[in-house]
Amino acid sequence: MGGVNARELAKKAVAVLLLVVAAGLLVSFFERLPIENTNLAMDWRGLWAAIQGGTPKYGIRNLRNPPWSLLFVLPLGLLSFRASWGLLTLTTLGVLVVSVPRLADRKMWLLGVMMLVTSFPAMRHTADGNFEGLVIAGILLVLSGYSSRNPWSLAVGVLLATAKPQETWLLMIAPAIYALRTWPIRKWLTASLVVSLVAVPSLLLYGRSWLSALASMPLRGCIMDCSLSASIARLGFPRWVSAIFEGALLMVTLYVVLSGHPSVSRTKAGMLIAISLLLAPYSAGNSFLAVLAIGIIPLLQFHPRTGIALIALTDLLYITLALPEIRFRWSAYYWTAMLILTWGIFASHVYRQECKRAVAVPEAASQITAAAER
Repeated sequence: MGGVNARELAKKAVAVLLLVVAAGLLVSFFERLPIENTNLAMDWRGLWAAIQGGTPKYGIRNLRNPPWSLLFVLPLGLLSFRASWGLLTLTTLGVLVVSVPRLADRKMWLLGVMMLVTSFPAMRHTADGNFEGLVIAGILLVLSGYSSRNPWSLAVGVLLATAKPQETWLLMIAPAIYALRTWPIRKWLTASLVVSLVAVPSLLLYGRSWLSALASMPLRGCIMDCSLSASIARLGFPRWVSAIFEGALLMVTLYVVLSGHPSVSRTKAGMLIAISLLLAPYSAGNSFLAVLAIGIIPLLQFHPRTGIALIALTDLLYITLALPEIRFRWSAYYWTAMLILTWGIFASHVYRQECKRAVAVPEAASQITAAAER
C-alpha cells in the first residue's frame, strides 16, 4: 500500500513539475514573440489593461465581464502583459484538453483533442486572448456538480461560467430549475448561498460601474455581432421579424428542456449555449468555441459523422484567412448560421432521446393496462 501511494505521489509530482516547465517555456515564448504592429492579443490588450495591478477598472477598453468572475483572473493583472497572455493561453488549452470526454478508445480521444485545440475558434482565442477557457471550465463544473449533486462544484461553476453571460444565461436556468425539482433543499440552498456570498459583495463594489460599461457597449449590432437580431437587422428586416424567430426558437427550447429528463447532458448544454448566443443582445463568433468544446466534440463518440461534419464546417473559415475582406463582412452571418444549425441538431437529438421517450413510456404503460383489463 505504501509503495502504491509513493508511486501515485511521484506521478503527481512529475505532472506538476512538467506543468511548471510548460508554463515557463510558454511564457518565455510569448515574451519573445514579435507582436508589435500586429493584431495579436487584440482582446487581451484591453482586458489586461483593465485588470492591471489586480483590480478591475470598468470603462477601460473592453472589460464588461461580471465582477464576480474577475476574481479568478485578477492575479493575471499582477504579471506583465506578455507573461499573463502566455499563462492565459496555457490555461485555455488545458481546459480544452480536459473538456474532451475520456474514452476507452484512446485514439478517438486524441482525435477529439487535436480537432478541438487546432480548430479555427481555438486558434482565434490563442491569437486574441480572452476568457473563453474560464467559461468552458465553469460549464464543465456546472455539469459535473449538478450530476453529482455537489453544491460547491455547481456554485463555483456558475461563478466561472457567467464570466460571459451571453453564452450561458439559458444554460444557468436549466440546472437551477432541475435542482429545485430534484435536489434536497439543503443542497440547492448551499449552492445559492455560496454564489451569493461571492456575487453580492462584488456587485456592491463594482456593480454600478459594470452596468454602466454594459450600457455603453459600442459593439452591439456591429458587423461582428452574430446574434440573431443583429444578423437579421443587418439584412434590412424590421425588428418584429427577428422577434418572431427569437420567440419561436425560445419556445421550442423551453419545451425540450421542460419536457425532457431533469438532467443536463453535453448535448443539451450545447443546445442551451447555442440558443443563448443567438438570443443575446450581443455575441461574437469566437464564442462558438464553447459550443464546439461542450457539444460538438462529444458527438464524435456517439455520432461521428455528424461530429466530423460540424467540425469541418467550423474550420471552414480557415479558407478566409487569405480573404480578410470576406471574413470581415460575412463571418458574423456564418456564425449565426452555424449557431442555428447546431441548435437544431442538438435540440432534435435531445427531443428524440428524452421527450419522445417520456411520451412513449406512459403510452406503453396505458396500452399494457388496457390489454390487462380486456
